[in-house]
Amino acid sequence: MASVGGQALIEGVMMQNGDRVAVAVRRTNDGQIVVRDLPTSKRLRKLGEIPFVRGLFRLYDMLSLGIRALNMSARIAFPDQEEEMTSGWGLVTFALAIIIAIGAFVVLPLYIVNSIPSLRTGSSIPFNLVEGAIRITFFLVYIIAISRMKDIHRVFQYHGAEHKTVYTYEAGEELTVENARKYTTLHPRCGTAFLMIVLVISILVFSLAGNPVLWLKIL
Repeated sequence: MASVGGQALIEGVMMQNGDRVAVAVRRTNDGQIVVRDLPTSKRLRKLGEIPFVRGLFRLYDMLSLGIRALNMSARIAFPDQEEEMTSGWGLVTFALAIIIAIGAFVVLPLYIVNSIPSLRTGSSIPFNLVEGAIRITFFLVYIIAISRMKDIHRVFQYHGAEHKTVYTYEAGEELTVENARKYTTLHPRCGTAFLMIVLVISILVFSLAGNPVLWLKIL
C-alpha cells in the first residue's frame, strides 16, 4: 500500500497519493460530504527534481496546492460565499509567508540573542542554543495562539481526522468513521512535527558549525 499525505481544510481534508489529489468537504448548509479531484502541476514536479533548488520548488508546489485546496473547501463548505484567492494571490501569499516566517523564526531570534553582550562575544555553542530555544518558543507560542481561534481550532480537529484517515487507508481498511476512530490523531509523517524536528536539528548543527552568516541560516 502506497504512503499518502494530506492537509486539513475548511470543514474537510485533502489527501494526496503521488500526483493524485482529492478533497472531501462537509457542506455547512446540509451536512453532505462532497468529494472532488484537484489537478496538480506536473511542471512544478519536474522542477522539484532539480538538485539544490528542488526544495524551493516543492515548497511552492505544496503551498500552491494547499491554497487551491483551501479555496475549493471554502467554496464547498460555504456555497453562498464566492470569494476566492486567485493564482496571482497565491504567489503573493507564498512570498509573504516566506518573509514572515524568516522574520519571526530566524531574524527576530537572532536579533534578540545579538542584543545580549555575553552571548554575542562568547562561544557559538551557547549563542546557538539560546537562539534555537527562542526560535522553538516562538513556534510553540504561535501554534498555541492560533489554536485559540475558533476557526483554526476547527481546522486542527480536521488535522487529526486527516491523520486517522491516513492510518485507515494505509492499513488497507475501508474508509469509515468506525475504522478511523480507533487510530490516534498523531502521525509520524505530520508536517508540523517535521518542522519541530528541523528546528531541533538546526540547533545542533549550528552549535557545532559555529555562527554562520544570516543567509546560511535562512537556507
